[in-house]
Amino acid sequence: MYSVTHMVMGFAPYGVFALIAGTAAKFGLAILAPFAKVIIAVYIGCLIHALIVYSGMIVFFCRRSPAWYFKGVQEACITAFVTRSSSGSLPVTMANVQDNLGVSEGVSSFVLPLGATINMDGTALYQGVCALFVA
Repeated sequence: MYSVTHMVMGFAPYGVFALIAGTAAKFGLAILAPFAKVIIAVYIGCLIHALIVYSGMIVFFCRRSPAWYFKGVQEACITAFVTRSSSGSLPVTMANVQDNLGVSEGVSSFVLPLGATINMDGTALYQGVCALFVA
């Protein structure tokens, strides 16, 4: 399944570009302004979520600095941002938490695949922002 997902993710940017290019050619570049507002709202929401929720959990549960956590998962965050795939960034995330944060292989190999499957904070935030913009 990961091979199929990897193949689809390889073609996804071309498909998205073709869809947006077709829309922009048909309606003009001004049609992209509302999309920019949605994207900016989602990025602001994700930033607030990371800074308040994740940082709060790191301070409360781990008694560590949020900078320690964000520095430890920086490569995984960049990979997830670029690929837009929880499963696609899973190997990098597992390596980061084991090497940089000191999480054992047993814990990370159980928790991270489970979290990649059911913990869809960004998706939930995106759907909420889209619902507000559509309304």
